Amino acid sequence: MARDARGRHARRVGIAAKPSGVANPLGQVGLDRLMALTSGRPEIVVGLIDGPIAIDHPGFDGGRIRLITAGAAPPAASPTAASHGTFVAGVLAARRGETAPAICPGCSLLSRPVFADDAKGDVRATPGALAAAIEDCVEAGAKILNVSAALTPAAAAGSAALTSALDRAARRGTLVVVAAGNDGIVGGSALTRHPWVVPVAACTTAGTPSAYSSFGLGIGRRGLSAPGDRITSLAPPDGVTTWSGTSVATPFVTGAAALLWSAVPGAGVDALRHALLTTGQGPRTTVVPPRLDAWAAYAVLRGAQP
Repeated sequence: MARDARGRHARRVGIAAKPSGVANPLGQVGLDRLMALTSGRPEIVVGLIDGPIAIDHPGFDGGRIRLITAGAAPPAASPTAASHGTFVAGVLAARRGETAPAICPGCSLLSRPVFADDAKGDVRATPGALAAAIEDCVEAGAKILNVSAALTPAAAAGSAALTSALDRAARRGTLVVVAAGNDGIVGGSALTRHPWVVPVAACTTAGTPSAYSSFGLGIGRRGLSAPGDRITSLAPPDGVTTWSGTSVATPFVTGAAALLWSAVPGAGVDALRHALLTTGQGPRTTVVPPRLDAWAAYAVLRGAQP
């Protein structure tokens, strides 16, 4: 069984097209209307900090995907890590018309592999490796980072290097979107607690919080929920698969941000972040964030421009 990058099972439901009866996750969060406006602009660069991507998968247009090799050497590829990276990349950058959501294929995607399988088949990253990946993506010009990597247990409390890298992303105006985790607990990590990041929890097709998703004070105050149950995307070498998890939900928020910046290119990162976080569907509670509403965020962001 495949495992999510936050350390719990991503619950691989099957290798097939989207199961019948599953609600359209794009329409659930207003992304279908935003995707009708734009597929993204190449100058909007998304940094994917994840496992390696099967760039030769026929569902990709590999011309907009670039591998970052600067900084610390990424770990060797492994089956679970490659499956995870390819899946998340498919949500963002598969060709439109594929089984995957294919939210922003017109944007540029930087692949910065950061983890490989551990002895149990989990995919995790040390704080130093994650910090180096963030620094590499920021230096390469990424405007948005999608981080679905779980920290090793010893690193969950954070490190000076990781905090410094996230601080630098904030100073450079790079939006950082991270998975909340699949431990089904109220808590947090060095990633979700950082004041700049946007943590993403998973919700069901009915919009209710997913039982496996983690929640917490930082997640509730600065995060969003997005579809995370039974999402279908690309699988190496040339297939598709259906997974659930907060790593599945995270690229919905990342993709929404990429399309918002593409549709309103003059917007600043603070305005973009404000539009995303103030237009969610439902209340913002102490630990559970509201659900993403990409179309409402677009209306707010467009209205804020001179």
